[in-house]
Amino acid sequence: MKALRITYFSAMGLCLLDGMANGIRGYYLAFFILLFLLLCAAALSLWTAGSFAYLQRLEREKGFRGESLSLKLSIHNDQPFPFTAMKLRVEAVSREDDQEELFSLLPGREINFEYQIPLRHRGEHLLGLTTLTITDGFGLLPIRFDMRRLAYYKMRPLLVYPRILQLVPKAAPSGDEKQAAAQNLRAAPFGENLFSSRPYRAGDALKRINWKLSFRLKKPFTKEYDAPLRGRSYFFLHNALQGSAEGPLDLADLFTESVASLAAQALRSGRDVSILNSGGFRPLALRAGSALTPLLEHLAKLPFDSAGELGPVLAKHAPALSRRDAVYLVSAEVNGALLAALRRFFPGGGAALILVGGQRPPEGSLPPGLVLCQLPLGVNPIAALSEVLQ
Repeated sequence: MKALRITYFSAMGLCLLDGMANGIRGYYLAFFILLFLLLCAAALSLWTAGSFAYLQRLEREKGFRGESLSLKLSIHNDQPFPFTAMKLRVEAVSREDDQEELFSLLPGREINFEYQIPLRHRGEHLLGLTTLTITDGFGLLPIRFDMRRLAYYKMRPLLVYPRILQLVPKAAPSGDEKQAAAQNLRAAPFGENLFSSRPYRAGDALKRINWKLSFRLKKPFTKEYDAPLRGRSYFFLHNALQGSAEGPLDLADLFTESVASLAAQALRSGRDVSILNSGGFRPLALRAGSALTPLLEHLAKLPFDSAGELGPVLAKHAPALSRRDAVYLVSAEVNGALLAALRRFFPGGGAALILVGGQRPPEGSLPPGLVLCQLPLGVNPIAALSEVLQ
């Protein structure tokens, strides 16, 4: 095709130059015939671009990283003339999964394509047809259209959630029932300690009736428990990846999956969860036992182009922390501002620092008692995250 185009345009130029140099009409006639054919090819390509109809359908608009979704694309030719050679490009979640197709279409026919799109990275994505290249039958004048610039064209939106890893909680020491209850990672059904008994009221659950006291006093009594002594889980996220030398998409995936796994475990164990970000992205507060969808959507949309630091966020919320609270600080880089904030607000430890990626803090730079968890890329993080689970 490329050789044909070079030959064609060279012939046009030679005919025009010879006609101008020698004044022979035959050269002019040949030039205008070649020009007419070229204009016809361009008109046919433009007509094809404005006439073809398409339909693209995505299996669903939300999914988890690691899954695959089906994208179906149909091209229709409802015109009485055939479509010339067409080349389309379909954009996927990852550039390595983009697809290209080359085809022609006879009148009254349609062609269907179906792609399995791997969801390699969490986040908000746009899938579907992006560019269309139309070539006439001789390959003389390929015309490329960017469908995304058309006002009526809409790509299919897709939200990819981070995965939730199944962490393995540490076993509680035997013989310490209070500590065992706190580390059981399941909320006590009514509370941790029997507080008192009161007369039975209509609607009280049978499992809460104090049968021993009821038989002794010949009157039904109901057990009352105190509130579970569980604190809140705080996640302070330093969501900035500009200084990282590793793949930002892979780091963002590991970052959000670590937070999602720890936060989901905290919600299941009866803890409230607060997620606070360094870049001004909206915070998130969840009650114990609540659904995980708000957490997953928050982490899927979390931006990583922020230049903010954790210091101002810690200054606002650290004074309200209690000993019962679990504190996680998650970052992909260690800089002077982060180390200064840790020494200021956690001088005696009492928190877990989760470093995503291969960066290591300088020797002796962390406060004593601060738990360090390093998550390098390419290594299963379940064991390391289970160790810092509070």
